[in-house]
Amino acid sequence: MKSPFSRKQVHRKIFIFLEMAIVFLMPLYGKLLPPLIILLAANWLIEGSYIKTFPLMFRERKRTMIISFALLYLLYLIGLSYTSNLHVGGLDVQTKLSLFIFPLIFATSDPLSIKKEESAVILLSFVAGCFASTLLLFGHAAFSAAVNHYSGTFYHKQLSWFQTPCYIAMYLTFGIAVLSFRLIEERHNLSRFRQAVSMILITVFFICIFLLVSKAGYISMFLVVLFYTFILIKIKHNWPGGIATLLLSSLFFCFLLWLFPFPGQRLDQAREDIKNGGVLPGDTSKSTADRMMIWKVSAGIIREHPLIGVGTGDAQEALREKYQSADMTKALKKNFNAHNQYLQTSIAIGLPGLIALLYILMVPVIPAFRRKDYIYLLFLLIFAVNILFESMLERQGGVVFYALFNVLLYASDGTDDPGNPFNILPGKSRP
Repeated sequence: MKSPFSRKQVHRKIFIFLEMAIVFLMPLYGKLLPPLIILLAANWLIEGSYIKTFPLMFRERKRTMIISFALLYLLYLIGLSYTSNLHVGGLDVQTKLSLFIFPLIFATSDPLSIKKEESAVILLSFVAGCFASTLLLFGHAAFSAAVNHYSGTFYHKQLSWFQTPCYIAMYLTFGIAVLSFRLIEERHNLSRFRQAVSMILITVFFICIFLLVSKAGYISMFLVVLFYTFILIKIKHNWPGGIATLLLSSLFFCFLLWLFPFPGQRLDQAREDIKNGGVLPGDTSKSTADRMMIWKVSAGIIREHPLIGVGTGDAQEALREKYQSADMTKALKKNFNAHNQYLQTSIAIGLPGLIALLYILMVPVIPAFRRKDYIYLLFLLIFAVNILFESMLERQGGVVFYALFNVLLYASDGTDDPGNPFNILPGKSRP
């Protein structure tokens, strides 16, 4: 019996399924991401569309734009030519390989564009992964509290026991952005039940971000609230809805501060550290003060090597030398990176690297703004804010999050299949 699907359609379904699996596992178990990415690349190789689409990368503007997102990775490869620690540099470019793989696969895909129902089901898979992650976090915290009789398991690093808190907070913030989009733009397609589920998930994610005590998470979460408040008031002319969104979010945050004292204490300490401009070098447990000292040290390295940096494999060693000379014992002991991707990239590959990083974050804003792609705009905003406080392209969790969603959202064309059951999921119809 003849298969109802062509060979090309089968590969396309495998492509979408693997992306769903990657984004679902991203907030849950990052160790499974490399084999899934390898399978995605293998599917691309076997499918073979790149044979005819490769020349189109330099003739079709959209393909050219997608492959240009790999520019930063190419600069890191060039940085290997003048690094003194080739082994560390090799591991670094291996960690960042997704910055090249995803643009290459998407730029040579046929068809190039991602349909609305395809991007929708991938985004929904990510939201499902975020929810599963919160269940895992709260379940582990409750079990630990019951066994150890210690409520601190519900906060910060003890809550996020398998992943750095800021990464989970970033994932959940993007999950809130996706769900909020559904409630604003797709409300007419959602049943009351689906609307209620979306609201419950937003609330759960909000609470989890609060308990993770990620200051970058707090900032990006409220930027999402402000963004959608603006959309409701300015674009949708829904003043009551916009004011209610801002007011209820602020009141809920204040309520959580009253209910859970620890995050409030951390915020007070952060304000004090900022007021004092950091602390004296040495062993300190104040994360904001640590960052401020590390940023000062990083800026000093950049001033010494402004043009091409120290090399792809030498950034951490340059930081360690500065930590030692500045008597920053905690930073030296824990081998801290720059805790800022803009600084980290500038240290490693200099001004060209910083320009390339700004390019891949800022240039997509223009097409996203033109087609009113709110999810893409918020994704870029959330990532740009979070890498102010963490060097997220130094870890797989940050690299894959950016590399995959950036090309996925850029390639989405918003076209819809009326008969597809996923057409009520998050997405944005674009002209």
